[in-house]
Amino acid sequence: MLTATTILNKAKKPILGKLVLSFGDRYRRRIRLEMTNGEPVLLNFCEVTQLNHGAFLDCGVGSVEIEGAIEPVIEIWVDHGVKLAELAWHLGNRHLPVQILEPLGIRIAFDEVILKMLHTLGADPISTHSIFAPTGGAYGGGPTYGHKH
Repeated sequence: MLTATTILNKAKKPILGKLVLSFGDRYRRRIRLEMTNGEPVLLNFCEVTQLNHGAFLDCGVGSVEIEGAIEPVIEIWVDHGVKLAELAWHLGNRHLPVQILEPLGIRIAFDEVILKMLHTLGADPISTHSIFAPTGGAYGGGPTYGHKH
């Protein structure tokens, strides 16, 4: 079985396969997963690690591509930066991972309660399906992980 212990930004060896994982499944330390071609791969990291969409795993003899799965998300598009900042503040205050969309949009994981909150704040959120690849957190680790309070 292939074993991955390192994450790469670019494939440095032949690509042996692809792992398609949801956002929640891309935060791992040690687990056996199955690539789209049916072959198993063991993740064996020293600590819990964020597997970003578009990254590669070094498996010694080759690389395995990481692809985000299509999953339920909420997108919010606004007309001006002040409204975007206000909505981002409310989402950040709830420690939600957020993906910034250009020019003036935000994508978050689907959550019925947050959907209602966004309507209350005057936003016009759209429930859709897409790859969720949130912006990394300022304290390292995953999108909002790595700090304590």
